[in-house]
Amino acid sequence: MLFVSKWWRPLKGDPASWLLDDDNPAIRYAMLTDVLNRQTDTPVVREARGALARYDLPRRILAAQHPDRGWGSPANPAMPTWQATADHLVVLAELGAPGNDERIATAADWALDQARAPDGDYDLPGAFLWALLRFGYHDDPRVRRASRRAAKSLVARGAPGALIQRDVWDGVPAVWALLQLPQSERWPGLEAAIQTGLADIEHMEWASVPAARLAFGFPHLGEADLLLALRTLAQAGRLTDERLQPAIDLLAAQQTERGRWPLARDHRERLLYPMEAAGPESKWSTLNALRVLRATET
Repeated sequence: MLFVSKWWRPLKGDPASWLLDDDNPAIRYAMLTDVLNRQTDTPVVREARGALARYDLPRRILAAQHPDRGWGSPANPAMPTWQATADHLVVLAELGAPGNDERIATAADWALDQARAPDGDYDLPGAFLWALLRFGYHDDPRVRRASRRAAKSLVARGAPGALIQRDVWDGVPAVWALLQLPQSERWPGLEAAIQTGLADIEHMEWASVPAARLAFGFPHLGEADLLLALRTLAQAGRLTDERLQPAIDLLAAQQTERGRWPLARDHRERLLYPMEAAGPESKWSTLNALRVLRATET
């Protein structure tokens, strides 16, 4: 289909028609707009956007929300917690749900209040902060405090005498989150922290990535993996440097003979409705891998 494109060449097969099936409107829409660069006013994208608006997964998730609160976990769906609420907001953000939906705003507000530390600070998981910023809540004072704390953690990583010693992988979700801030909202110290975090990722030892980091998860709720690290660099437009070719080669090596990527962790122990079952061929992993490969070409 697109073998004339340089970024497409690492693929062993053509997964495009598989990803463009009608069975998952979110993947179809993202494939058209993020990977194939179809204009939003074309008939095929308008049709995909309409199908996405009718997609039942976001509606099922929102229907399970507790009034004026958020969600519980599969182990205890009747007891909403901020952690379970954060997880489900990440799913909705990945599905492109609008942040101005009153139900999403209610859940986000409740979860933030629940997540407040005794000292009044907000030390949020990177995925949760990513979702909040993705929804456009960067003006919320609580989110701004959480963003400052995330930025400080990137700058202080590994500093002598630091109370918590984090490695580069620990900082990936924070960089992923902070990149969602509009450029106009990035004060100098925060921008410096983002650049520090990106430089740390770029200089990883790609020849010795731990096996656990090659076990892809989706959504990105737990430990960072190779795919999230490369999605982060792609978001920042940092994948055109030839020095990152070993990382791209490592990603390409994880595909099947049909040009598809696996999913090792579907987080079904945390989500009421997993986005996809773990298996050797995953549409979400493959879509995200193609997003990465697409970003290697200027």
